[in-house]
Amino acid sequence: MLKSIFRILMLLAFLLYVMIYFLCETTPGLKAALALLRTVTPGEINLRNVRGNLSDFTIEKISYNHENDHIQAGGVRIRGNPADFFRLRLRLTGISADYLDLRLHSAPAEPAASFDLRALQNVSIRQLGIKQINVSLDASPVYQFNQVALHQSGKNAYTLDAALLHGSMQGTIRIFDAPHAGVRSILSFKSIDPGEILDAAPGTLNFTLQTEFSEDRANKIMHLQINNLSGRLRQYPVQGQASFRYENQSLTIFPSQFRIAGASAAFSGSLSENWNLQWRINVPDLNILLPETHGSLATSGTLNGPRRHPDVTAQLQANRVRLFDTRIDNMRVSINMPQHDRYQFDLHAVNIRTADCRLPELNVKALSRVSKDSLLSDISAAASSANQLSGQLSLASFNSSKWLDTKLNGVLTFHAADLTALEQLNPEVRRIKGNLTGKITLSGTLAAPVVTGEGVLNHGEAALPKLGITLKQITLTGRYDNRILTAHASFTSGKGTGNMQSTLVLRPALTLNAQIRGDHLQLIQTKDYRITVTPQLNLSYDKKNLSLDGVVLVPDADITPADLSSTSTLSDDVVIIDGTKTAALPENLFIRLHLTLGDNARLQFENLSAKLTGGIDVSQTPGRQPTATGQFLLANGIYKSYGKPLSIQDGRIIYTGNSIYNPGLDIRATRKIQSIAMTSASQFNSHTGIQPAYTGTSLITIGMQINGTIKKPHITLFSIPAGMSQNDILSYLLFGYPQSELSGDNKLSLVSAAAALKLGNSPIGGITEKLQNLTGLTELNVGSTEVFNPDTNTSENATTLSLGKQLTDKLSLRYSVGVYSPVSILNLRYQLFKNMAIQSESSSLENGVDLLFGFERD
Repeated sequence: MLKSIFRILMLLAFLLYVMIYFLCETTPGLKAALALLRTVTPGEINLRNVRGNLSDFTIEKISYNHENDHIQAGGVRIRGNPADFFRLRLRLTGISADYLDLRLHSAPAEPAASFDLRALQNVSIRQLGIKQINVSLDASPVYQFNQVALHQSGKNAYTLDAALLHGSMQGTIRIFDAPHAGVRSILSFKSIDPGEILDAAPGTLNFTLQTEFSEDRANKIMHLQINNLSGRLRQYPVQGQASFRYENQSLTIFPSQFRIAGASAAFSGSLSENWNLQWRINVPDLNILLPETHGSLATSGTLNGPRRHPDVTAQLQANRVRLFDTRIDNMRVSINMPQHDRYQFDLHAVNIRTADCRLPELNVKALSRVSKDSLLSDISAAASSANQLSGQLSLASFNSSKWLDTKLNGVLTFHAADLTALEQLNPEVRRIKGNLTGKITLSGTLAAPVVTGEGVLNHGEAALPKLGITLKQITLTGRYDNRILTAHASFTSGKGTGNMQSTLVLRPALTLNAQIRGDHLQLIQTKDYRITVTPQLNLSYDKKNLSLDGVVLVPDADITPADLSSTSTLSDDVVIIDGTKTAALPENLFIRLHLTLGDNARLQFENLSAKLTGGIDVSQTPGRQPTATGQFLLANGIYKSYGKPLSIQDGRIIYTGNSIYNPGLDIRATRKIQSIAMTSASQFNSHTGIQPAYTGTSLITIGMQINGTIKKPHITLFSIPAGMSQNDILSYLLFGYPQSELSGDNKLSLVSAAAALKLGNSPIGGITEKLQNLTGLTELNVGSTEVFNPDTNTSENATTLSLGKQLTDKLSLRYSVGVYSPVSILNLRYQLFKNMAIQSESSSLENGVDLLFGFERD
C-alpha cells in the first residue's frame, strides 16, 4: 500500500517537474503563459513573433488597447528568474525595448482603486532601458523621452537617466517601508525647453524636483518640492521655488515664489476643512508672459475660513491692457466675501475699445447672499447714466463637487437711451437714436444654461449718409427663445413706410427667413440719385445658400449721375497691385427679382435726358454674374451730340438673358435741319463776277442709330431723304451745312468727331486709320489732355486730337490740338534709360521741361 502511494507521488512530482520545465524552459510554455495572461487582463493584447522562454524571451511587437487607451512597444526583451513567479515576486534581470508609445485619454474622476505601496517591495528590476518613449494625453502633442535607463544601485534603490525636451533628467528613486511604505525620488532637470510643450514659452530651465509618495493604512501622503529653478523663458531670466504637501485630505502650500524678469508671484497657505491661502502677483509688462498682450496687472488676496463659506478678499488692477483687438485703459476689480454670507463684487473699467465698438466707461456691481444652500445675487451694470442693466440671479442647491449641476434662475432687465455706441458696429450708419428696453431670463444649470430674452426699441432713428436718407419712427420688437430669434420692425423713410419680419434659427443649423415690405420708401436721396421704391422682398439663408426674391416697384426716380465725359482713366493694360479689396457678395447667392419702373422715372446722364418705363426680371445663381430679361423704354428723350440736341424717337435698353451689366441698345435719335439751297450764277459784265444765287429751302432729317451693347455700341448715321454721305450727315450734325462748305478748322473738327464717334464699319469710321496709314503717323486719336488754366490757376482736362510720330527708338514727337478749346501742345520726349526719360512741352499756355522716372514693384 505504501509503495503504491509512493509511486503515485513520484509520478505526480515528475509530471509537475515536466509541466514546470515546459512552462519555464520552452517557447510553447512561454506562449501558454502569455495566453493565460491575455485571458485575465482587461482589454485586448496582441503579440507578434514571440521567441525564447520565461527566463529570457523577446517580442517583436506588443499592442494593448483598453477603452480609449493605446499602448504599443517594439523590440522588447525580458530576462528574469521564473522561480520568483511562484514565490509571488517579480525579480527581473533586465527589460529593454526599442520604443514605447503611450496614447492615453483622461477619464471622468472616479474613486481611486486601493493600491498597497508595500507591494513594491516584491518588485525588483536590475536594469531597464528604452531607446524612445512617446507620450500623448487626449490627442495632445506627442512628448518624447529618449534613451531612458533605469539601473538598480542597491536594495530598493535605482538611478534614472533620460533625455527629454532638448535637455536631460538624472536622479535617484528609492522604495522604503519605514515608517510607512512609499517611494521617494530626487530628479535633476537640466536645459529643459518648455517651448516643446507650449509654443509661446521657449527657453531653457534648470531645476530639481523632489517627490515622496507614502501611505499609512487609509492615510496617503504626497510631498512635491521644486528647488533651484533658474534659466531663461522667452529670453527673460527666471528663478523660483515651490513646495506642496498633501496629507489627511489637506493641502499645505509652503511659502513659494517665482520671478520672471520684473514679474513676480508669491503664494502660501493651506486648503482643508478650513482654508487659509494668501497670494500676490505683480506683472509690470504682460508681454513678458503672453506675446499677444500688453499692459500691466497686479492682484492680491486672501482666502480664509470654512471650506463651505470662506472669507474671500481679492483686488485686481490693470492698466493699458491690450489683448488682440481689445484695449482697456484702466480696470479695477474687487471681491469681498466675508463669512457672514454677504458677498460683493465690483468692477470699474475706463475706455474699453474693440475692433467694432468703444465704451467710455463700464461699472458692474454684484451683491450676493447665501440662503441655505442657495446663492442669491443682485446684479447691476452701467455703461453710462442712460444705459443700465440690473436684475437678480440665484444658484440653488450648490454642491462644490458637482457645481456644474447647480440650478440657475434669474431675470435681468436692461434700458438704453444712448445708442451712439452702436454706430461703431457699422461706419455706414450714423446718428442712431432710440429707447431700448428688455429683459433676459436665465434657467437650467451652469452646465446647460437656458437663455430667453425679449427687447423693444421705440422712437428709433438712424441715418445712412451715403444714401442720403434717415430711417425714422423705428419700432423694433425681438424675442429669443430656444435658440430662435424672432423680430418685427416698422419704420419710415421719406414719405413712405416699411416693415420687416424675420426668424433666425441658430441651431442645429443656422437658418434665416425674412420678409421686407414697403410703400413709397425713399431708397436714396443724393445729388445724383433720388429713388423711391415699393418693395415686396423675401430673404432666406439655409445650408450656406442666400436667396433673395420678390418684386420691386420704382414709382419715382430721378437719376442724374455726374458728367464723366472729361474724366481721365487709366489704360486698360494698367494693373493695380495690392489695391483695396471690396466686399464680395456671398458665394452661394440666388437672386430672382422683378423690377418695374413707374410713370415718374427719369434719367439724365451726360448728354442724355429721357423718361424711363418698363421692367426686367433679374436672376443670379452661384458662380455666375446676374442676368436679366425684359427692357426699359426711353420716352420724351433728348440726346445732345456735340452740343446739338437730337430727339429720341425710339429707345430701348434690352435684356435677353444676358449680363445685367451689358444690356443691348436700340436707340434712334433725330434732328431736323432747315437747309438753304444755293447755286452759282454767272453774270458777265464789267462790274460783277460769279455770284451765288438763292434757290429755296428744304427740311432735312439727320440722325444716329445706336445698336450693339453698352460695352460695344455700334453707331450708324442716317438721313431723310436717304442718299446723303456719312461725311455730310456728320457735317450737318456738327455745323448745320454740308462738308463742301466747311472751312479748314471745321474740317479738322470733323476728323476729330469721326475719331471720337468710333463708327465701326461705316465709311467715316476708317477716316483716322486711312490718315494714319497715309501720313505714317504712329498715333492719331482723340483723348483727354491735362492743361494748365492761367485764369483759374488750376489744371484741367481738355479734349484734344493728338498726332504722334516715333522718330527713333528713343525720340518721339507729339502734337495735340483742342477740339472744343483753343489749345495746342507740342511734346518732345527722349528716353534716356529704361526707367528714365526727359520731356520738353510747349503750348499756347505754358512751357516746361520734365525729368520722368518709372518704378516697378511686385
